[in-house]
Amino acid sequence: LLDPRSLAAVAARVGRRDGPSVALAARPSQRTEVAVCLDSVGRTATVERVGPLDESSLAALLATHSGRAVGTELATDLHRATGGVARWAVPLHDRLDERGVVAAAEAVLVDPVSAEVRRTDDAAGAIAELIALAPELPDDVWARACDLDVSAVRRALDSLAIGGIVDGATGIMYPAVSAALRAGTTRPRRRELHERLAAAVVDRGGEIVDAATHLLSAGSTGPDAAEIIARAGDELRFRDPTA
Repeated sequence: LLDPRSLAAVAARVGRRDGPSVALAARPSQRTEVAVCLDSVGRTATVERVGPLDESSLAALLATHSGRAVGTELATDLHRATGGVARWAVPLHDRLDERGVVAAAEAVLVDPVSAEVRRTDDAAGAIAELIALAPELPDDVWARACDLDVSAVRRALDSLAIGGIVDGATGIMYPAVSAALRAGTTRPRRRELHERLAAAVVDRGGEIVDAATHLLSAGSTGPDAAEIIARAGDELRFRDPTA
């Protein structure tokens, strides 16, 4: 794994007329400096973009693994849930039943997903917990909730992408992974995370309704929480007087 400085050095070498012949395998990245270096290298070297399997490739893999054909609808459901990451799709396929993909993820993927998150650094692990609870919030809110800067969040997303936790191109967490992380989070920890997210939303000037949603999820009952929840109720009535 090359950091941006090393990639820049490679780009400088291969850009010379007498430079070496280089082939690199690269995952999608949330970091602008990585993308710029890869584009530079790609002008004079082979850069193979590495990522999860597409739907047809995933279906073929599952068919080979199980010894039976995988229907189009099932392949679509599994690909949508896992983003084509084989390490999640294969065990889900093996344990899938009438309860559906999310229920299977909660039963099958809690331990392996938690283990993968623990292999990352503390910042990436903290960001993963927040994304599982609040995927719709922007980077700066996640950063504030973890006392990080936004660049650290993007580095964390790259680490999580390498482990198959989020999509490297978008930073979006795969639904099956998100379900597994939520299922593996204790109630007290979940309450703490929701309260931190609510505070971060307010601090960053975000939607008061988002803050209230997290306070309600946390079961917060203090006067500050009550005020925010009341303000959110007024906001919703203003948006839709019939609500």
